[in-house]
Amino acid sequence: MMTAESVTIQGTFDIAKARNMLRKLVNTWGWSLKFGTHASVALTALGELILQCQQIHGEAAPITMNVVSVRGETHLEITSYLHVVTINNAIERTLQRVNDIADEVEMNHVGAYLKIRLLLMCVN
Repeated sequence: MMTAESVTIQGTFDIAKARNMLRKLVNTWGWSLKFGTHASVALTALGELILQCQQIHGEAAPITMNVVSVRGETHLEITSYLHVVTINNAIERTLQRVNDIADEVEMNHVGAYLKIRLLLMCVN
């Protein structure tokens, strides 16, 4: 499958760059506008989470988008690996929003870092 380039999120402009990459993926794979909108909301929420963590810990984090096959269907996987030691109320609310938006969410703590994997099921 095709893998999109990663974008390191350091500010709101980087979230916009990531959404532009997402639009290209949606167009390339012929996914619906509804799916593209859903994916954009998930991507934006994850970007906001990275920025909230960056305010506390001072580290930028990459977002990677991959097109994956699950049971013969093409879907979008969005991953990030961010520095999270302290979880305040704002970060907790954003984590919950990310969890509510994606079809499948995996979150694994690795030391002071949180690896997040979102799977968005493409149903045109």
